Amino acid sequence: MTIPPDPYALKAVETATKTVIELLHEDIKAGMAELLRIVKERGKDQAMRNVAMFNEALEKDITQRISIGVSSNGYERIEGNLNDPDFAYLVSQATIASARTMNPDKHKLLARAVIERLFAKPESLVALASSLACQIIPNLKPNHLTFLGLLVTVLNLEPVFGPNLEQQSPEERQGFYLAWLENELAIFMPYPKMLSIDYDHLQGMSCIDIERVGQRTWDQVFRRRTNPTISLPENYIENNEKIRELKKIDGLLRCTPTTVGAVIGTHVHDIKLNKNPTIFKWDDEE
Repeated sequence: MTIPPDPYALKAVETATKTVIELLHEDIKAGMAELLRIVKERGKDQAMRNVAMFNEALEKDITQRISIGVSSNGYERIEGNLNDPDFAYLVSQATIASARTMNPDKHKLLARAVIERLFAKPESLVALASSLACQIIPNLKPNHLTFLGLLVTVLNLEPVFGPNLEQQSPEERQGFYLAWLENELAIFMPYPKMLSIDYDHLQGMSCIDIERVGQRTWDQVFRRRTNPTISLPENYIENNEKIRELKKIDGLLRCTPTTVGAVIGTHVHDIKLNKNPTIFKWDDEE
């Protein structure tokens, strides 16, 4: 977590965080009011406990995200989104969705999706995908969520080699990549067990596209887009235990995450690593 060295800057961060949390609480209360009109008396206590866990995750995430650093334009975007009825509706729906489950991982994912929407440009891909994620997350099983995190990790995420990449030897790059890959794969073990119906469900939830004809190879799975020259050691795929287990998940060869699948999968990855929320760059590409 980055703490501004200037005490006045730190105070500004604390004030901004407190203000955002207070405004989010207003939207959560609206969602709770709607929830209490829906839930029968015997289910209210559990629903309220579930919402409390979601609220705790939301406060933690907004504090963490603002502490990373927000530009003046970013604060203007936050203010605009907090006054946007679409965002208020999203928080309300995420609150109701959180009440439906006791799963703490889903509470964290819903909180991440809300925060992502808070920082996104209205009508952007990130905003739209984050809104969809809040609707979809309650309808996914834990193994579906883990699979999306694993799929995004092996296909979309890249190691950060640092500024001295050009000065590194091929062996050094390879060693750095392999260490990164094994650390990333370890957080998903034991790997999720997936059936054909699980892939169909994820496709029905608009989280993945499935190649029905043809599929990628394992070499293609592990070839990094930003550093395609990095090669795996000979027989690495055949001899590495984590990779041998991974090869049992044939969906990694046939599935590609959609925008909403990428949002959910990235958040799954970050939460498992206890990592600061990934800042999506899709807006910058518009």
